[in-house]
Amino acid sequence: MTLAPDAVARLIRWRRHQVLVHSILYYRFDSPLISDHTYDSLAQELIQLQREHPEISEGVDYKLDAFRDFTSSTGYDLPLFSPGEVVVAETLLKLRNERQES
Repeated sequence: MTLAPDAVARLIRWRRHQVLVHSILYYRFDSPLISDHTYDSLAQELIQLQREHPEISEGVDYKLDAFRDFTSSTGYDLPLFSPGEVVVAETLLKLRNERQES
């Protein structure tokens, strides 16, 4: 299935967001919510999308500099203190903790 360019751009942006949030959960809060395998799958899909659609990838301004040379070898080099994504990570942790308590 071939995606339209705008769908590819949205998917690249979403995968960058997911990889960053889950890197924050893992590296900053030491509280991963997904398995290493799932993280690797998201990261590899992002890498493949960016490799197959370099012109679209460069047009997605969401954290472009952080993900331009992303290899998935580590999420530690990503902007782990990015305020919006930290709030998302904290919210996910709060929801998980509330679910575990009930």
